[in-house]
Amino acid sequence: MTTQFAVTLGGETVTGTDWIALADSLVAKHGPGIPRVETIGAPEAAPLPQSSAIEPVARGIGNVDTEGKVRSLIHDAAAREAGFAPAQPIFERGTRVIELGVENARTARLEWEAKPTVLESCRLVYERVQQEQRDDRVVIASDLRMRNDGTLSLESDKGTRLDLEEKAFGPLLARTGIGGGAYLRDCWPELRALNVNHQMRRLAETEDPTNRQTLTLRTRESGAGRGVFAAVSERYQAYDIDTIARAIGMATPGDARGAVTYDGHRAKFEVLFHSTVQPEGYVAGEFFRAGCLVRSSDDGSGSIAISAVVWQNLCLNLIVIDEATQVTARIRHIGSVAKLAREFERGFAKALGKIEHFTNAWGYARTENIVERARLVDATVPHDDAEAFRGLIRGAIDSDLVPVRGQREAEVEKVYRAWERDESSATSETRYSRAALANAFTRYAHEGQSSRFAEDGIQQAAGALVYSKRPLYYATAE
Repeated sequence: MTTQFAVTLGGETVTGTDWIALADSLVAKHGPGIPRVETIGAPEAAPLPQSSAIEPVARGIGNVDTEGKVRSLIHDAAAREAGFAPAQPIFERGTRVIELGVENARTARLEWEAKPTVLESCRLVYERVQQEQRDDRVVIASDLRMRNDGTLSLESDKGTRLDLEEKAFGPLLARTGIGGGAYLRDCWPELRALNVNHQMRRLAETEDPTNRQTLTLRTRESGAGRGVFAAVSERYQAYDIDTIARAIGMATPGDARGAVTYDGHRAKFEVLFHSTVQPEGYVAGEFFRAGCLVRSSDDGSGSIAISAVVWQNLCLNLIVIDEATQVTARIRHIGSVAKLAREFERGFAKALGKIEHFTNAWGYARTENIVERARLVDATVPHDDAEAFRGLIRGAIDSDLVPVRGQREAEVEKVYRAWERDESSATSETRYSRAALANAFTRYAHEGQSSRFAEDGIQQAAGALVYSKRPLYYATAE
């Protein structure tokens, strides 16, 4: 007897023998979602033979689950459309996992839940880097001298005393053309200082006095004083880990989780979302986690790399896992800070967009109190909610999210007054949302713009602001 299926999505149910075609037709009609698939009049399965070689199959473990297979196929198609190249499962897609797989699925969920929120992680690393009180100093390379205790001074200012971190020693010698960092690192301090200072004096004698070589020493408080943690070219533009933490914290949905690993030079940020499918429902081909990874270094050793990742179970015990990764941006530390900020915002928004199918399918919300979010990431945001909201208006203008012209503080005040008059933002749940900010700019656009073009431009930008993935920044009146 041919099996009949009933497939339901968006409140509509269709029947037939080809459930995949039925599911595809409903998805095309109603948009992304996971159809419910049921068999109609399916005969009961014959009892399994009892023997020492074959165990009874409890709750269908090891069988192909139709709903799980449909879910996996839809996720797989969405991942490929987003540009990923997920692997094929070892077992038939939709095969229920075994008991070990159920336990591992449960453990994976608990491990994700045990991670801090991304906002918390970003706030902590932001505060840690801020406490370092970083300062970049451009110096003439041949002006550097090394003391016997390993600290640096300047020939033109012998009162300068800078500790030199071990990781910065090799790059410092490479930047000056001396080289030999591995050898000199193993020398006793007096011989190391003698070698370095001899090379620096020779560099001063041979270089063009009108075009002397410069480099940037990246310094920070080290406990015993100010220390050099990196030596980079003068072209290097700092877009540091604390700035990245702030941008990620402002752009990420509040229910994302993930830790930040920071060793003083490099950082890895995790922005992770987990499936809401119950562990007992996991199958081969289950897409159970999606996220964005950001890697960066502040010592000149690499670019900022932003990736989107989806994790898929390939077996029946959740041990063979496929990580399909896509790089959305590689940003070199060259150019203005504003340029780097725009590149990062675009790259991170693109990464979030790559996994949007999964965050939507798993029900992650994007409507949040933007004042609370800003305060979690940026310690300078005032406790007064209304003043904080005024700062977010400034930030939207400063980052060109909305094309406002004129004297900044006067225009900020006009937008703020428009927000105060907006009755649609009267409740505490919506008063400090993106929509409230967009409505304030829209109302401001209607009230006395110099031209219709200016009004239309502000309205269009305000409308896009509601759905934009670009972060909102707090800016002071200074």
